[in-house]
Amino acid sequence: MEEVPRSVLLSSRASGTTAKNQPAAGVRRSLAWRAASDEAPSSDPKAAGLIREDARRAAYLLLAALALLASSCATASKGANPTASEVSPWSSWCTLDGKRVHYLDARSPESGSTLVILHGYLGSTRPFVDLVVALSHEVGVVVPDLPGFGDSEAPAGVCSRELYLQFLDDFLELLGPQPLYLVGSSLGADIAVHYAVRNPQRVRGLVLVSPFGLPDQGGHESRVHRWQALFPLAVRLVTKKTVERRLRGLICVDDRITPELIDARWKPFTSREGRRVVVEITREIIGRSSMDQYLPSIEKPVLILIGSEDSLLGPEERLELLHLLADVRMLVVEGCGHLLHLDSPSIVAEEIVRFIKEVPDEQAIVSRTGHRLDLGQHRGD
Repeated sequence: MEEVPRSVLLSSRASGTTAKNQPAAGVRRSLAWRAASDEAPSSDPKAAGLIREDARRAAYLLLAALALLASSCATASKGANPTASEVSPWSSWCTLDGKRVHYLDARSPESGSTLVILHGYLGSTRPFVDLVVALSHEVGVVVPDLPGFGDSEAPAGVCSRELYLQFLDDFLELLGPQPLYLVGSSLGADIAVHYAVRNPQRVRGLVLVSPFGLPDQGGHESRVHRWQALFPLAVRLVTKKTVERRLRGLICVDDRITPELIDARWKPFTSREGRRVVVEITREIIGRSSMDQYLPSIEKPVLILIGSEDSLLGPEERLELLHLLADVRMLVVEGCGHLLHLDSPSIVAEEIVRFIKEVPDEQAIVSRTGHRLDLGQHRGD
């Protein structure tokens, strides 16, 4: 087992300042690098602009031609849905709004608090099995496949943020009226934040793992607006190799990437309904990021877990998250990427359990007019 350092950062919004021991130099270096890259000189700006415009038109034509070719001579691979026992021993099913929903239910009569985990973009329950194993000894864990992903059927309506919030509301009703802890991974964090603001009485605490949903985070929102007209064609061009390559860019520990994991992320692209879901969730949620507007309204304690190698959450995004939240604890795990729950499930589980147990103490320690910075070394996976 290698040793993995973890940096815990705490801050409060009420004072109007961020934690004073933040890596300001790192932020300045990041800004300087970005400015330098943005201002790269061109020998002939007008000619360069014409070249870019021609390249853009050529890309449009190429994508359209390839999409038409793919749709006429390729058929999507379709296989039978795995049985519950093939997915996980905790697999359960329910029907909501006339559609079957698959979820993992690792609760027991001895379980204390209930923890509900929301996966991210192209995600499913499958990548969370190791995390559920690590958590289930301490808390009851429930992980749904969001509609249109994993083994849950695609919804009839447009896959908007509102649809997923309504789904979550209906799904949580099945678990009972008691308050619970909500965990959102990547795009699931966006849904979790919006739900917590709307339903504060249902949420005891919030855990954001590699949160995604800040305006134009990673430049994704700009790209969505620029290329959204081509999405229906582009999704037909996505191959399993494309999915695998993108997945490897989100994970630092290579042996976590299995054929089953690749298949799970590839699955939405293998059917017409799956591709529809991908197009709509990209347009309606990624293309309309607004998490920053809702974070200041959260008064419940929040734990943020981030991998140090997460390209979507650099120093600026981390500081923004700390500044926007009133009662927050942030942990940066060294040597991990965006899919932190895959790179280091034991650290994620350990920190979530500690957060649940220490919420009252942390609320007392981190006042709304102060902040704290802790650094520590911990053993990791």
